[in-house]
Amino acid sequence: YNIAEASEPHNRIGRSGSNLPPNIADALRRAVDAVKVSPEHAKMQARLMRELVAENPDALVVRERNYIDVLVETPDSLHLYEIKSDLSPSTVLRLAIGQLLEYAFRLPNPHGKRVVLVAVGRAALSAQDHAFLDHLNRRHLVSLEYRVVTLQHH
Repeated sequence: YNIAEASEPHNRIGRSGSNLPPNIADALRRAVDAVKVSPEHAKMQARLMRELVAENPDALVVRERNYIDVLVETPDSLHLYEIKSDLSPSTVLRLAIGQLLEYAFRLPNPHGKRVVLVAVGRAALSAQDHAFLDHLNRRHLVSLEYRVVTLQHH
């Protein structure tokens, strides 16, 4: 599949993306003293990619294409995943929705494939969060979903 072709200026490719998982190793960053940084986002991204490849063996699964955390392209659809490592699903939704809407607008889609937006968090939605998501899907005619990716702790 080639979704990089676009004729309109707002659809220009910004990043080519990668089908390799991200680096998930802990890193040290210096501020005043050395601080251990645990890349939760990268760990979630790596796990999500493994899950999506297993679920969609014939699809294209890439990360960071046009800054989209994970993109899954099938013959008839584009699934855009925005990962937020926050433990609060309502915060995940609030932070991810704007990015997903912009990515969907800017993503080249010359064949008019169905676009599904997926906010990815670490915890299940509450009843109120489900109601909010349902409202957005009904009222604003978007296909917006939520997915949980858990991290295993040592």
